[in-house]
Amino acid sequence: MSSVRSWDGDLPTPDHLGFDGRKDPYSIDVPITDHYIELYFTHINGVSYPIFPRRPFLHWVRNEKQKSSDDLMLVYSILAVGSIFSLRAERDDEGSQLARMAQRAVEKHRGKYTLQLAQSRILLSLYSLSTGDSEKAWDYCGLASRAAIGLKLNVEMDFDDMDGNDTQVYGLSRYGLAECRRRTFWSVYLLEVSGGGSALVDVIGTDTKQRLNGHLFSHACAIQDDDIFVHLPDNEESYESQENPRRTCPDHGGVGSNQSNATEGPKSSPMAHLIRLSSIFTDVLAHIHRSPHQSDISYGTFFGTFYTTTSDRLTTFISSLPPHLSYNGLNTSAHLASNLLPIYITIHTLYHHTHLILNRYARPSLLSQSTLTANILAATTHARSLLRMMQSLTRLPTDLKTLPALVTTAIVTATDVLSAAGSFETELFTDTLRIMNGGLNVVNEVAGCWKGLKVGRRKIKERIGEVAESGIGGPRGVRGWVVEEGLDSDIGIGRREMDLFYTEGEWRNELLRALGVEGRVVVLENLGDRGEGDGTDEEEDEQEEM
Repeated sequence: MSSVRSWDGDLPTPDHLGFDGRKDPYSIDVPITDHYIELYFTHINGVSYPIFPRRPFLHWVRNEKQKSSDDLMLVYSILAVGSIFSLRAERDDEGSQLARMAQRAVEKHRGKYTLQLAQSRILLSLYSLSTGDSEKAWDYCGLASRAAIGLKLNVEMDFDDMDGNDTQVYGLSRYGLAECRRRTFWSVYLLEVSGGGSALVDVIGTDTKQRLNGHLFSHACAIQDDDIFVHLPDNEESYESQENPRRTCPDHGGVGSNQSNATEGPKSSPMAHLIRLSSIFTDVLAHIHRSPHQSDISYGTFFGTFYTTTSDRLTTFISSLPPHLSYNGLNTSAHLASNLLPIYITIHTLYHHTHLILNRYARPSLLSQSTLTANILAATTHARSLLRMMQSLTRLPTDLKTLPALVTTAIVTATDVLSAAGSFETELFTDTLRIMNGGLNVVNEVAGCWKGLKVGRRKIKERIGEVAESGIGGPRGVRGWVVEEGLDSDIGIGRREMDLFYTEGEWRNELLRALGVEGRVVVLENLGDRGEGDGTDEEEDEQEEM
C-alpha cells in the first residue's frame, strides 16, 4: 500500500484539458500533449535524468495506439513534469490535473512491479519537488527505490536471454530496454543522492525535519553502492541508435569498480560521470553524519584518513574527465551550442560543492590549528570558484531555468560560506558581493520553475543585502563582519558545533584568524527575519511572475 498522501481528498478542479487518465492524451489534444512532452525531454530527460532515448521514445509515444494502462500512467507522469517548465498561464492547474491522474494510476496499480511504475514514481517525486512538497517527494522516491530493487534493476540483466514478450516496452530493442532499465535505476540513485529541487526547500525556510543525507530528504539513501551490480549508462549515441557497444561485465563492488565500463573515451555518458561524483558526495555526507557519534580517539584517526582518501578521489575524478567535459570557456560554449549545458554545469557544480561540504564540517576541538585553517580556506576557495562559475553563466545567451534545482543547493551553501565572515578592507569584499549576486541571478531564473526555491531566493538576497550594508554604511572603525547564524544552521548537514563557519566562542576567533580579519568586527544577527509574515516577499514573487 502506498504511503503517499492521496489527492482524493483535494477539492476537484475543472478539467478544462479534457484529458482522461484511461485514454491516450494524443487521442485528445495533440498540441498540448506534444508541448509538455517536449518540455520534459528538454528540461529533465535531457539534463540529469536521461531515462529514455529521445527519438525512439517520441516515435513510440506519438504513434503507438494500443498503450497499456501502465504506459498511460507513465505518459501522464511525463506530462505533469513537463508542465513545470511551461509558460502557459494555465500550467499550474494543468500540471495539478495531470499529476492527479498519474498519482491515481500509481495508487491503483496492482500486481507485480513494472518498469513504468518505477519510472512514474521517479517523475512524481520530481513533480512534488517542484511544488515544494518534499515529504511527498521523499515518499515517491522511496517507493521508486523499492520498485527498482523489486525489479532487480541494480543487477545487470542478460538481455540476450530475454524472450520476445519482455522486449515490448516503448518499442525498444533488447539492448535499448536493458539500457532503459539501467538508466531508470541510476535515476533513482541520483534522486536519492543529490535530489532535484528539495535541497534548498529543506535547507531554508521550511519546517522539514533534520535530514540524514543533508541535501534531499530526512532519511538515508536506500540504495547502497555495495549492492549495485549494473553497468553505468552507455553513451547517448549508442542509446539513441539502440546499438549495443562492446563492453565487459561489471565488477562486483559498487559504482567505483565498474566506472571504466562507461566513463572512458570521448563519447562517455555525462550521466555516468555524475553518478561517480554522486557516490563520493554520498560518502562525504555519511562521514559527516557519523562523526558526532565517534569517540575522540576514533575520530582523530579516521578524519585524517577519510579526508585524504576523499580528496584524492575528487582529484582523480576531475583529472580523469574526458577533454570535452573539462571546465573551460570553449567547452562551455560547445555544450551550450549542443543543448547539453545543464548536465555539464551540474557535474562541475557538484564537484566544488562536495569539496566545500567536506571542508566545512568537522569537529574543531580535535583538529590542529593548521588543519582548521586549511579546511576553512579550502571551503572558501571552492565556494568562490562555484559562484564565479555561476556568475559566468549569467553572461551566456541562454535560459538558465534549464539548470536542475540541485544547482541552487550549491549556490546557497557557497553563499552561506562566503558571507559568514570577512574583511571590508580587502579587494575580495567587492568581488565576493559581485559573485554572490551572480549566484542569486541564477537562483532567480531557476526558481521560476521550482516554487520551493523562492523562499531560499529571498534568504540569499537578504543575506547579501545585510553584508553589503554592513560594509558600506556600518559603524566607523569596523574592519570586518561575522554572522551569528548560518542559512542552514537549524537543519543543516552537520550539527552546529561541527560547522566551522558558524561556531561560537574560540572557534569563531579561529575563523576570523584564518580569513585574515583583524581588528573590530560587526556581528550580524537574526538575518532573514525582516519582512517575514508581512506579505512583502509574496507580493514581490507575484510581480516577478507577471
